[in-house]
Amino acid sequence: MNKDKVRKQILNKMEGATQSDQKFFDLYVELFHLSEWNHAEIVATTMNTTNEIPTAPIIFKALGEGKRVVVPRTLPNHQMEFVKMDHNLVFQQTRFGIWEPVAGSVVKSDKIDLMIVPGVAFNPQSKQRIGYGAGFYDRYLSHFKGYKVALAQEEQIISALDWEPENFDVKLDQIIYRG
Repeated sequence: MNKDKVRKQILNKMEGATQSDQKFFDLYVELFHLSEWNHAEIVATTMNTTNEIPTAPIIFKALGEGKRVVVPRTLPNHQMEFVKMDHNLVFQQTRFGIWEPVAGSVVKSDKIDLMIVPGVAFNPQSKQRIGYGAGFYDRYLSHFKGYKVALAQEEQIISALDWEPENFDVKLDQIIYRG
């Protein structure tokens, strides 16, 4: 199967999936117990979309622990940068339905300690992911040196690598999920 077929199949499964607060809580607890979380000063995460794991609890926990939180803003040519979240940050919805900052203080990739990477499908054994198809994260992660972790719902886990990774696909350091 190719990436597009896997992506379409998983997105269809996600539309009908029930989302459980307890399931998410278990993922958050595991994330918050990582030594990489505990040592991180700057955490990168997204503003989740409807079918994704909610990121607000992650943001609130990080801020409550005195960490700085950065969120992505897309740029031309499938590039992106991360902007420091603060009370003055203004968001707008992109054509993809993703909320991102309009402006703000950009944080360079070498300053980010931990990145929570979104995706459509994940293989925990190979630590590969399939994103939404535009390549924003693969481009950014190709030069990112911090810890890369994803939180995944059961429906997003693929036990066998059902696609051929491409040379630009970047492996994650860890995938947290409950089956």
